[in-house]
Amino acid sequence: FQGLFPTTGDDYEKLKGSVERLTLNDASVSVQTEVSAALGPGFRCGFLGLLHADVFHQRLREEFGAEVIATAPTVPYKVTY
Repeated sequence: FQGLFPTTGDDYEKLKGSVERLTLNDASVSVQTEVSAALGPGFRCGFLGLLHADVFHQRLREEFGAEVIATAPTVPYKVTY
């Protein structure tokens, strides 16, 4: 999973529309809304790998002109004892 946030808070609605349109073509991406204290509103996106995430970022930039701040990829896990 990777967090995607707009470069400015005003671009959130544009990014939301762009992500929604891209996920129509790419059903393997899971998207949830997320709010960061430092970056503001954005999305937590699940990709099939780093290459998939990179292609998704490029399509956002080239097809929709959306610049994003991407967090480091993380994998949620649960520790059981």
